[in-house]
Amino acid sequence: MIRPITVLLRPAAVLCAALIALAVAPTPAAAQEYFDDMNGVWTVHLGGQAASETALTESYTPGGSTVTLRFRDRVVTLTKSGNDLTNGSGSLVGNLPGGTNQAATVRLRVTGLQTKDPADDALTGTFFGAEAVFKRDVSSRAPIVLKLPGDRPWVRFMREVLIPRTAEDRETYHRFETGPARGFLESCVLYDTGYWLRKFMRGGATAEGRRSFGNVIDGMSGRLVSPRSITTSAFGGLLRANMAPNAVGQFALARSGLGMYFSTAAGGSVRIPVTDDGTCTIYYITDRRASSKNGLVVMATPAHAPLASSFGRWLLDFSRMDKRDDVVFARCLLETLTESSTRSANRLQSGYGRSAYADYLGVMAIEDQRGVMFANDELSWGYNMTSGSFTALIARALSHGEKRPGPDLVALRGDTAKNRSLARTLELDGREELATQVIVGNELRPGDLSYFDVLNGADDVLAGEGVRGGDDFQEQGGMATLSRLTTRWLREKHPNLVRAAEESVAPFIPREQLARRSKEDVFHLLCENLYDNARFSKVTRTQARRITAAGVALMTKIHEESRDLEQFILANGVRKSTRWAPRASGY
Repeated sequence: MIRPITVLLRPAAVLCAALIALAVAPTPAAAQEYFDDMNGVWTVHLGGQAASETALTESYTPGGSTVTLRFRDRVVTLTKSGNDLTNGSGSLVGNLPGGTNQAATVRLRVTGLQTKDPADDALTGTFFGAEAVFKRDVSSRAPIVLKLPGDRPWVRFMREVLIPRTAEDRETYHRFETGPARGFLESCVLYDTGYWLRKFMRGGATAEGRRSFGNVIDGMSGRLVSPRSITTSAFGGLLRANMAPNAVGQFALARSGLGMYFSTAAGGSVRIPVTDDGTCTIYYITDRRASSKNGLVVMATPAHAPLASSFGRWLLDFSRMDKRDDVVFARCLLETLTESSTRSANRLQSGYGRSAYADYLGVMAIEDQRGVMFANDELSWGYNMTSGSFTALIARALSHGEKRPGPDLVALRGDTAKNRSLARTLELDGREELATQVIVGNELRPGDLSYFDVLNGADDVLAGEGVRGGDDFQEQGGMATLSRLTTRWLREKHPNLVRAAEESVAPFIPREQLARRSKEDVFHLLCENLYDNARFSKVTRTQARRITAAGVALMTKIHEESRDLEQFILANGVRKSTRWAPRASGY
């Protein structure tokens, strides 16, 4: 049984309260990928003995012609012909770099896939010489909790751990318990703000709308669902029966978007704890593996309830975090990428700082995963968030640790009911803020980090353009100027620190093979190496900590001598302005 996959139009990782991924018909390119029912989690009997561990199969080729089977430390690529699975090449795929290829003999017969009941699916035969029986596991299991291990670079963690665990999560069943499910769903920002109710439910954002939503929750009581199966479960019928008549045309959108939240409420998604105190959790949801445009990540942080945070919202929290968090935030970025560790997140002082880091990690991961899964390094979406974060820290350093009154939208745009409402909602009412500065064209202006969202297409709310958020996060305009000028200042004033950073990554990408911008910008130099799987996967712990120390030293010096950096910027083609930089709404 082969199910072609529906493509999601926008990266769901970056959707905010105003948007949910749009389901559309597969494009010709997307239609070439399949999600076969050979995908699954299986209980295992070897030699007549039950194993305590489960196995995982993955297949994304037409007819399930190629299947990856993971069990314990063995990862075998199998060929499917009819109902027979064999590994004709006899090779074992190494799970870790440097792993040895061992002779492998796997011969399995597939039964049960043509029936509606997944519980009768089985693989029987031999596995490495032992009699084997694999049965699809449809028992209710606890959520998958995955703390970053701190034992390998991000490029390895993504490939070796996170992507396989997301595949396991898609196929893991959970019993829908209405109490905890209701608690999670009603805590989500999209429910609390009434968005789901207004958008989809009979009765809208009223008591009737809440009852309609509750009917779907109650109707799911006791049902076994997995993240992949929920859209073909009773959920679809329950949802349709409770939708507003004028919303039925958006049924596919509602089933896709809400389905991911409902499966999470049942116990799905890979849960990634960010801090030890439980205040930051990433719900990492990949209900399908369809295309590089698909995925959802929801964060619960001190600054917001469960929310698929937009780039704009991440940048707003980044702008609002305590100044004491800046250098720690830089350490968090580097430890994430060099060691897959979140240990320094516990040192972030402010709720906004913890929120900004959790949102960065969740969205960066889902952005990076799409490029990794589809072997498209040119996407660079995870890379972009990291390099942009370094630039954001530089812009914050130019505050010199000082505060100022923020912009007052009413004073700027006039005293109207609309402007008063927007000023209150967006906190653009003159309240105190960090005196961050950004480069706009050839001017250094007062602003916040949401300017980066404007550079990526967001409306400038200070100009009255609207509240639309930006597109995918990329380095644009004054971001590159700020980062390059800071590198020039560092080379001139603190060449030993730049040299230490360069030497820390010298064992990986040879200088002659670096991109031009990495030769001009020390932060791109770090990022280009950190995201290079072929070479950086071999980093040792000693090397990782040397890179982190060098990067933190750079950021520490930038913050200590920010006034001198500003004078350097103003002496190199940029002039000072008191005009507000454009700002985005964060939506």
